[in-house]
Amino acid sequence: MLLSSFVRHGTLREDGIHLNGPSESQKTLASELCCVGTNADPGTDYHIPFEDVLWCELANDDTVVKIQYAKKTGKSLTVQNMLVDVSYAAEDHDVASIILKKAYKGGIVSPRVLVVLNSFGGQGKARDIYKEQILPVLEAANVDITYQETTHLGHAVDIGREVQAKYDVIACCSGDGIPHEIINGIYERNDAEEIFDKIAITQLPCGSGNALSLSTHGTNDAAVAAFRMLKSERTKMDVMAVTQMEDGVERTRISYVSQAYGSIADADIGTEKLRWMGPIRFEIGVAHKLITKAQYPCDLWVHYGCEGDEVKDHFERHRKGLAVEHSKQKYPSLSEDPPAEWEKMQQDIADNVNIFYIGKMPYMSDQAQFFPAALPQDGMMDMLVTNAKAPLLHMLSLFTKIDQGGHVHSNEVIHAKVHGYRLVPRVDDGRKHYISVDGENFPLLPIQVEVVPRAVTVLLQNGLYVDTAWTTN
Repeated sequence: MLLSSFVRHGTLREDGIHLNGPSESQKTLASELCCVGTNADPGTDYHIPFEDVLWCELANDDTVVKIQYAKKTGKSLTVQNMLVDVSYAAEDHDVASIILKKAYKGGIVSPRVLVVLNSFGGQGKARDIYKEQILPVLEAANVDITYQETTHLGHAVDIGREVQAKYDVIACCSGDGIPHEIINGIYERNDAEEIFDKIAITQLPCGSGNALSLSTHGTNDAAVAAFRMLKSERTKMDVMAVTQMEDGVERTRISYVSQAYGSIADADIGTEKLRWMGPIRFEIGVAHKLITKAQYPCDLWVHYGCEGDEVKDHFERHRKGLAVEHSKQKYPSLSEDPPAEWEKMQQDIADNVNIFYIGKMPYMSDQAQFFPAALPQDGMMDMLVTNAKAPLLHMLSLFTKIDQGGHVHSNEVIHAKVHGYRLVPRVDDGRKHYISVDGENFPLLPIQVEVVPRAVTVLLQNGLYVDTAWTTN
């Protein structure tokens, strides 16, 4: 920590705090306060946008405030402090409150946050990431923090079952697995709807899979995600109800990211022992399945919403706020036939499925916009299906387009918005194949999935997912 040797004169403008030069009368005061210095030359003008302000409070003088703010450094950020003399900026007003109100237009000032950290996540580095990158941001913003680490598989389910409604946010310092457990723990409660409405669930990336952070905060950087969490809007998001028959009893669990059968699932779950390699293990696994033309026969019934050119129109209408209301569908039991309006996938395609992938968020990794047309509350999921009989060079070319979301325009990809589906796997050896739900290993059994509209509160920038290839076209 460095001692500041000056206090800046400050003027409040529409876009932030404009500073120009030290206040000579306040030098003594400044030398008494411990703060992190900025890189700004004290004799030059400086500007702090309101959107960058984390906290503001009176110093030990009626006209000087201490401002803590985020300073962007490349793709990350650091916390900076500054003393500002606002004696002539807004006389007879509570300037600190004015600044905080402008700084948190979409967020909550000093939110109550339950931090749930997976100490085994991020190749064992999650605790260090939290202490070095996340905690300084939360402390600078005067967040009311309750900290808890998970100790075993499924612990976060218990946390969800027991969490109190007093929190504003559950911040999962983990990969995508801990939010999945938290959501499913809450889902089991009698007061689930109330808890989902009261508490926003978000992710501060500390794991190998960070789809929630990438899609909502637009970053894999934990400090940036913590900052954006504080500035985001509370928004209701659709989730997906996943039903399977286990031991003669139907069991429904919640998926918030994706489900996969075929190459994607096998490359994800089937390479768990290679997790030490990082995200590249998944890419190697998928490439191997494409090259070997792996086939995953199934029977597939789909409740379509829109497909082809209709998807683009649907996407643009929702981004412009022209969405129509969607209510929860009443789907049949797995023991019943699919509804007549559901379409059965052509058998020549269903017998030769290579990739079957369903998602509710655009980014699965920072190098993969698998679902660039995904929307948080359009009442539909995005579906991708590929055929193992497609030419190898076409499929390998397709694989190179995923980072920019261009694969969905390929003739080799069936891309559609769907309300629900039922998939019955017909692969021979269940010991070597998988169904993946939010990156978790689910039984290789028939699966039926439907959208649960606007069920969970999350934190989004301007109420939307981050930009994708479809928002920039």
